[in-house]
Amino acid sequence: MCLASASFNASATIVPVSIVDHGTYVTDTVTGWDWLDLTATVNMSYDFVTAAMVPGGQFDGWSYATRSELGTLWTAFGGDDNFYSGWSEENNGLFDVVASYEGDLGCIVHMCNEGERYSHWITADSTTTGERWTSSLFDYYRGPDYYSTSQDYANLQQESVSDDFDDDEWGSALYRVSAVPVPAAVWLFGSGLLGLVGMARRKKS
Repeated sequence: MCLASASFNASATIVPVSIVDHGTYVTDTVTGWDWLDLTATVNMSYDFVTAAMVPGGQFDGWSYATRSELGTLWTAFGGDDNFYSGWSEENNGLFDVVASYEGDLGCIVHMCNEGERYSHWITADSTTTGERWTSSLFDYYRGPDYYSTSQDYANLQQESVSDDFDDDEWGSALYRVSAVPVPAAVWLFGSGLLGLVGMARRKKS
């Protein structure tokens, strides 16, 4: 399998660095984790998703990621982890790339082109009041640079929501350890070592 590439606007300079696309999820080849598309958990609360993680459940085998772990996914897409706390030119174009794989939840709701709005992730981290921290990527943001096209917004600590909160612009940050097979070269190396051991034993006998 080859690393996936994305189509995005001409101003973007960000490209995936360690992402393999499988359709409904992607694999980060650096961490060895699969990440479920956000669209799979739209309108599902933290409580609902957690209850579906039981054996045989809809999300059996998946786990909630922390904000820090979610940051590794953004970095695998080419993001700069020094700027995951708001506006930055360094991450301009990041959402265009991420949205083409994980989904643009804001555009699904507001009927715009993918990569033009935003997505929110519910994470495993809880606040002092027991709510869940969310993380967000915006193509634009209602901030000092209203509808900016030169600075995308990436924030791992966006806001908190209750465990029973659900919305069509929010999904869950779900990952699992990838079942990617060991490269064939490793197996060949291992079989070669076994052959050498066998030859050594025959010589001794």
